[in-house]
Amino acid sequence: MCSPAFRSDEPSEERFIRDERVHRASDNEPLSTETREPPRSGVLVVDKPAGWTSFDVVAVARKTLGVRRVGHGGTLDPAATGLLPILVGAGTKFTERLHTAPKVYAALVRFGAETDTDDREGKVGRVASVPDRKDAELALAGFRGVITQTPPDYAAVKVGGRPAYARARRRDAHTRGP
Repeated sequence: MCSPAFRSDEPSEERFIRDERVHRASDNEPLSTETREPPRSGVLVVDKPAGWTSFDVVAVARKTLGVRRVGHGGTLDPAATGLLPILVGAGTKFTERLHTAPKVYAALVRFGAETDTDDREGKVGRVASVPDRKDAELALAGFRGVITQTPPDYAAVKVGGRPAYARARRRDAHTRGP
């Protein structure tokens, strides 16, 4: 039995041209003379602005790059700014690596006021005098080095498939873990 790429009833010149096309197609080369761009893939690092959700950034990347397979390497709260890894095409295979990789956070802390959301967006509930430097350093010592973090109610972490901040704004009772 003959293979589909070879037919004994074809003249040899036609068979050669047909065999070349099958060879090219197997090498993922276009059969036409048009050139195609290679698929876009990799990791982009985006400085997420405040007010945007992580999904907003993904949606803009999908539209701009013209690629459907786009995700992110970790959710940032809409109020937060910072670097958000955007995974494109084959780069989406690195999602788990990014989620389990060590992370470093920088924070700007305002002493003397406590809000109901644990961030600058909430209502101030308690006011106190600003601690002296020694007391502040002692209080901050527990936040340095490797720690297990329990996210606040108003965090972007998903609880039951929904962001914790969405549940907290609706005043749903939920539990979070580190």
